[in-house]
Formats: sequence, structure tokens, C-alpha cells
Amino acid sequence: MNEKLHLTKKALFIGFIATIMSCTHQQKIEREIASEGIWETMKATAKKLLLDSDTRHETLSETLQNVSTAEFKPEDGYLIRNNDSAFASKIYAIRNAKKTIDLVYYIYSSDETSSYFSNELIKAANRGVKVRLLVDYIFNYSNLTYFQALQKLGQGNITISFYNQPSLMVQAFAEYLVTPCPQGQPPTGDDCKNSKWNGKIWGNNIASLSSRLNSAVSSNSKHIKNLSPEAKLFLSGFFSQNGALIHQSLRKHDLSAIQSGPALSDEEKQAALSFLKIYYRYKLKGEISAGIQYLFAMAFYGQKINPLVNNIESYFPKQLLDSKDLPYITNYTHHKLLLADNKYMQLGGRNIENSYHVSKSDLVNKYLFIDTDMFFVLNPIDNSTKEIAASFGKLWNHFSTGRLNDIEDFSNYEALAQVKKSNLKSEIASIRIKTNAYTTYLRDYLKRKANGDNDLQNMQAIYKSDLTIDTKGLFTTSGTDMVKIATNVGRYFYLENIREGRYGSSQSFGSVNLFEKKYGKNIHKVWNKSLESACRDNTPNSRVVIHNAYYSPPAEFLRTIGQQVKGTNLGRTCNGLKYEIITNSIHTTDLNPINIIARRQMKALSDYLDGDITKSKRLEYYEYSPISSQPPRSKSKKVKSLHSKVMVVKNDVFVGSANADIRSLMMDTNNGVYIQNHEQLSKEYYDYIDGLKSGTTSTIAEAQDFFQQKINAIRTNDEQIYYGMMNYFRADRFITPEQKEHFWRFTEGLLNKVTDQSVGVLRFDLQNSVPQTPNYDSYFKFDSTFKVF
Repeated sequence: MNEKLHLTKKALFIGFIATIMSCTHQQKIEREIASEGIWETMKATAKKLLLDSDTRHETLSETLQNVSTAEFKPEDGYLIRNNDSAFASKIYAIRNAKKTIDLVYYIYSSDETSSYFSNELIKAANRGVKVRLLVDYIFNYSNLTYFQALQKLGQGNITISFYNQPSLMVQAFAEYLVTPCPQGQPPTGDDCKNSKWNGKIWGNNIASLSSRLNSAVSSNSKHIKNLSPEAKLFLSGFFSQNGALIHQSLRKHDLSAIQSGPALSDEEKQAALSFLKIYYRYKLKGEISAGIQYLFAMAFYGQKINPLVNNIESYFPKQLLDSKDLPYITNYTHHKLLLADNKYMQLGGRNIENSYHVSKSDLVNKYLFIDTDMFFVLNPIDNSTKEIAASFGKLWNHFSTGRLNDIEDFSNYEALAQVKKSNLKSEIASIRIKTNAYTTYLRDYLKRKANGDNDLQNMQAIYKSDLTIDTKGLFTTSGTDMVKIATNVGRYFYLENIREGRYGSSQSFGSVNLFEKKYGKNIHKVWNKSLESACRDNTPNSRVVIHNAYYSPPAEFLRTIGQQVKGTNLGRTCNGLKYEIITNSIHTTDLNPINIIARRQMKALSDYLDGDITKSKRLEYYEYSPISSQPPRSKSKKVKSLHSKVMVVKNDVFVGSANADIRSLMMDTNNGVYIQNHEQLSKEYYDYIDGLKSGTTSTIAEAQDFFQQKINAIRTNDEQIYYGMMNYFRADRFITPEQKEHFWRFTEGLLNKVTDQSVGVLRFDLQNSVPQTPNYDSYFKFDSTFKVF
């Protein structure tokens, strides 16, 4: 959004509100954990379940059977690493669909490849195929008119829904916020809060907010009846990160009474007015540049705004402060799934966007992602296939999912369309124009291939000179980028991370160590169980490969790795496993904070192992190197960035959308396939990783050196990275050297907390009851990963 927005104190106030609501609730979670004795119960239960004899242990196969959506038997299967092949296989599935196409994606863009993809869905719909498309609400909200156009072009056969629409409590928050106090009443007083919550100032024709909320809950409605136009406008501004709409929604307010602390000068006020826009870009979109600006603002104006921030709780009733909905408002659906006719299934890490669907192209503005998908041909009448289809149906009908046509019940997207100066007609034209642009790309692509571009030789069976995707030849050959796997061996399980156990009627928030299954975090449950099983088996020279874009391990995962590398896990000797972690470097990632935090986690791991990582060679850590000598985030070069989410444990392979990070455990939905006992597939992936390590197919570098560094050296390096980022974002335009130093001290304090708490996690021993910080994952769910694709 490039337009210049002029925000007032009202908008600044909302930014503070959202910030403190999140922080306040985090403290509340910590108090609840302590007061309810969850940690003591967890330790006792863990001892009972995990420390008794082996007969008390659930086997990995039993866990898979208990937590998987389905164990299925594919008729055919392919591992896909090449972006063009992954796009072609999706087009193949769409073109061959006869009855239904079900899709769910975190990102569904409106760029060239996405428009080409949409056009294929339109063609399928026009021949009678029923298409259901589910996308994440927050990430895709600003493109509502694009989805309106797509649905209209489907002539009644395309239905679009959004996951994690504003909950009832979020709607209540908006209504409460836009309602001014009765004249003369201070916003911190009980009279104002009671009047707003009980509806005394809304008149006799409108029920109180409390009553409307209770009525909506009792009727199982997804929205509050009679939500005011101002609340709808606020929600539109909130989810589109549009400060102008938020400003308009608060036009009835007179916030002069809430001024607290020293007054801002006109110059200071002008500098602070963009705070809200920055906040939303930072928290909802995860833009790192916005995050830095946000923290600059807090550092610069902290002395002036802290009185307001410290007293913010007094502005809200207990009902809002006790809600978990607000701090978990960015619970994305991170699924990636295409299911056509219950026969063709593709899943993995790729979203619908240029960066995931081209190998070489000017269509990519910045990042060209290296990713991994699986494509399966299923038996559509098999019960296990029906279970996978039913799992989509449950997500489609989830209480947090809303249809495109119903969004106007709690959102004024017409105002959003007007602000964008966009309409249905122009969106339809854009789909066609961008589809043609991708066709032009195909023509140029073929010319390059004809001129001997050997990097693209594997695409000969995919593209034809008539500029259409030749899906007929897609699966006739098998190369290194599209590997045909034997489906007559192994066991195949479809897994999901969801917001509550098996799509119950009430949602859960986050997760608790050792209780992942209860919280619906089945992927992480299987990961932990697979490592435990590998340790129990203890076969010499067994390999564990974690090939993951965003590596910042949750507490249980970090502890398991530490204990297994150290040689003991749950009281057993575990010397047979060798860990190999391959992830992005700070030069290749689109999320620098994850790498910085992961370095502190790995340093804690090194100290826990007495600095003996490189000596034992039982843990190797690799990072991708940049494809050129350009500095990080160079604006003149496109960066190849790892986006795969793959784990190989001995002869088991997981491919999906879940990252080995805290956010994937605590926040988002995810899906994937776990393939057990498939020696061919695991060997193929081990060979691929060995090729990366030898430098024959890509460039990664062993990053063991900082394990041996003292913490002061790590801090010095972190400081250099920090100031490098400041220079990249031209921070001198915003702050003085003194303020820059102040912010570094703030950042260093957060990183030191990562180190200290990671040490506590690693040293926790169920047998000896060594204390561990119980809220590790909960605390870092935002701080470590603000945006994960």
C-alpha cells in the first residue's frame, strides 16, 4: 500500500491497545499455568507415561494410527523439487478433474502464475467441476475483490471461503473500541466501561454488546448480529492494514481525555502518526522493515508513551482482557493442499504465487523459493481417501471459516474496494492480462531452453511449443527434480496441526509440551515420537535430516535433540543417531530474526553439550549461501531462499507445510504426509542432501564455527548483524546514533533471554526434576517468527 496516510492520536491509541492486549494476555497465560499446576501435572504425567518400562510406551506406528487423519495407500507418487514441475502437476490435476477440486492455501496471490492457475480453475468450473477454495483471512483479506472476480467467473461452481475470520470476541473488541463514552465520562471509569459493554448508550433498538455476544454464541452464529457500521469499518481497516479506514471508524471519538504523560510536540506527533500502519505491517504481515520501525518508535517515544501503555488495561472490561482471541488473532491456516476428484493430491510447502512456481524468471521480484512437494494418485473410492476428503470438509466447515458472501456481515469490504480504487470489472481484466503475461513468459522460457539452457532440460516433457503446459508427458519420466517413488512399500499417513483436538466444538490455543495431541498438534507429536523411536532402536550410523526453511525449534524438540546428541534420552543410551540440520542463512532468508534467535538456541545447545558438537560429529549444521556476492536483501538481485519443510528420520520421511519452529507448533494450522519405512525415498533424499553438502547441486556451508565461540563473540557478531540491517534499512533517517544504541540494548536483552531459557529447556530432566521454564514456546511464539510462509 503506497498511499501516504495521515493518522491521528486515535490511530496511535489503537496501536498501543493492540500491543498491550497481546502483552497483557501473555502475562495472564503465565499466571494461569502456574496457578493451575499444569507444570507439576505435566511432570508427573510424563514420568508415568515416558519413564516406565518400554511396554508403557506407545509405538511410533500406534501414534501415527491414533493422530493421523488417514493412513492411505497411493497408487502412484512423486517427490517434486522443481518449481515448474510442481506448478505443472497442479495444472495436470485441475485439467483432469471431472467433479470436484478442493484447495486450501495460506497465500493465494494475484500475480501471473496465480492468474494462470485461477484461469484453469475457471475453465474447470465452466465445464461443471465444483471448486472449493479456502484461503487465510488475514493474509488475503486485502484481495477480496480479486476473489469476488474469481468466484463470479466460476458461474456458480467456484465457492471461496476464508479461514480465521474475526471471532465473536474480536468483533466485540471492534464494537467496544468504536463506541465513545457517554459525554463527560472518562474512558478509564467503570461507568464508561459498563455503559459500552451493556449497551446503555446504543439506544433501545440495539441490544447490549454482552447480550449480542451471548446470543450469537447460543445460536452458534459466526458473527454478532447488528454489528455497527463503524465496527465493520474498523475491522476492514484492521485486516487490510489501512489506517484511513480505522481513522474513519473512530470519527465519533474525542480522545483528548485519555492523554497521559508528557504531550507530544507537533514534530513528534507527525513522526509518531504512522505508528499504527507500521504496527499492522509488522504484526499481521510480518514485514521486517516495519518491525524495525515499530521498535524504533517504541524506543524513541517510550518515555512519553509509557504512562499510557502502563495504564492501558484500565480502558477495557474484564471480558476483553480475559479473551485469548486477541493475542492469537494471527492463527493462520498454513495448509497447502490440492485435492482433485479425491484422486489427485498435492501438498508440501508451496503457496500460490510466482516465487514458488517458476525456476528462472523476471516474474519474481525478490525471493525465488526452493521447495518440496509430494504428488499422489489415490483410489477415490478407498475409505482412507474419503477420510482425507472429509478432513478438508471439516476445515471448510470449521467454526472460524467464513464464506466470501458472508464477510459483509462483519466487514465493510466495499469501503476497502473504494480505497483501492478497484472493482470487479478491473479485477476480471487483471486475471486475463496476467494469464497472458505468464504465457509470454512460457514463450521466452522455451526460447532459452532451445538455446541450450541445460538447467531446464528436465522440463522437456512438460512444455510444448504451443505455449501450453503439456501435462500428458509430466509423469512419464523420473529425474532428480521429480522423483517417482515406489508405492508398494512403506506406510503413508496424512497429518494435520489443527486448532483443537479433531475439530471439536471449542478451539484450543497454543500447545503444551508432551500434550501436543490434546492440542491438535499432531505433526509435532509425530516428530517427537519418531525421534524417540529412533533413539530406542539405536541402530548405529542412523541419520536424521532436518531440511527446513525456518529453524527455531520448540522446547520439546530442542530438548530431544540435545539429549539424543548428548547420548541419553529418557534414561537410555542414544549414540546411534547423527543429526544434520540444513536451513537458510541470514543472507538467504526472508525472515532474519529467526536465524538470529536460532543462533542463540544453538549456542545454548553447544554449551549443554560442553562444546563437543564438532568433535563428535553427531550434529552437523549447514546454512545456504547466497547465490551471488551481493549483500543480504540486495534490491538488485533475486535471492534463492529455502522454503522446504522436510524431515527424514532413518527410513521415514515427512514432507509438508509445517516448519521446525515455535510458531508452527503454537499458532498455525499445517498439514503433511509422513511416509514410514520407505528406504528408497529416504535414500534419495539423503543423496540429495549429500549433493548439497558436496556442492555439486547447490551451495551450502557448514556453520559449526559459532558453536565453539564464547557467548561474547556471539553477541559481537549479533551486534554486527544488527547494525548491518540498520544500514540496509537506512535507519539514520529515523533515529540518532544514541537511539540506535538504545534499541540494540533492547534487542540484546531479548536474545539473552532466548539463550537463558534455552539452557533451562535443555537441562530439564524428568527424572531429576530439574526446573524448566514452562512458558518457553508461549513466550516466543511471536518474538521468534512474526511471519512464516
